[in-house]
Amino acid sequence: MQVVQNLQNLANDFRQYIYDWHHKVETREPVPLEKLHIESENLTPGLLYDPTSRSRFRRIIRALRRPSLEGFTFIDLGCGKGRVLLLASLYPFKKIIGVEFSPELAHTAEMNLNTYRPTSEQKCKNTSVVCLDAAHYKLPPGPLLIYMYNPFQDQVMKSILSEIKRVLDAGTQDLYVAYLIPKLSQLLKNSSFLVPVHETPVFSIFKGQRTR
Repeated sequence: MQVVQNLQNLANDFRQYIYDWHHKVETREPVPLEKLHIESENLTPGLLYDPTSRSRFRRIIRALRRPSLEGFTFIDLGCGKGRVLLLASLYPFKKIIGVEFSPELAHTAEMNLNTYRPTSEQKCKNTSVVCLDAAHYKLPPGPLLIYMYNPFQDQVMKSILSEIKRVLDAGTQDLYVAYLIPKLSQLLKNSSFLVPVHETPVFSIFKGQRTR
C-alpha cells in the first residue's frame, strides 16, 4: 500500500509541475507557515499553503449546480500562491479576489496572476489579491462564492462566519461556501444561516440563507 501511495504522490507532483511549467507560474510547492514572516494574532491558528488540483476544483464547481456563474464574485480566503485564483479565472465570474495574510505568499499570488499564460483561456481577468488576515476581511455585496481549503482553525472560522452572516443580513441573496477538507464543517452546520447542499469526505458546499 505504501508503494502505491508513493507512486500516486509522485504522479500528483508531476502533474503539479507540468501545470506550473505550462502556465508560466509557481504554485506547486507547499509552504509551512513557520517559514514565512507573518505579523498576525492568527498566525498559530493558520495552516500551511497547499495547492488545489484542477480536477478537484472542477468537481467543486460542478457540485454548485449553477447554470451560470456570471455576476458572482469569487473569494478565496487563504489564497496562498493563488492556484485557485488561476483556476477560477477559467470561469465567467464578475470578479476574483484572493485574501492572504502572508506578504510573501500574497506577492507570489500577484506575480502568478500577472504571468499566467495563455491568457486566452481566461474568462475572468478582473483579479486581485488582498494582503490581509481573513478574520478581518469585509466581504463585498453578493452574489458570492467563498472558497476555503482548510485554511483556518476554529477561532478564525468563527470570525468569518460572523462576516458571512453580516452580508446575508444586509441583503446578499446568492452566497455559497465551498469548503475543501471540511474539518470544521460542524461549525458551519451549527449556524442558522448556512445549509449544506453537497457533502463528500473531501469537500462540502453550503448555501447561505437570511435568518430574518
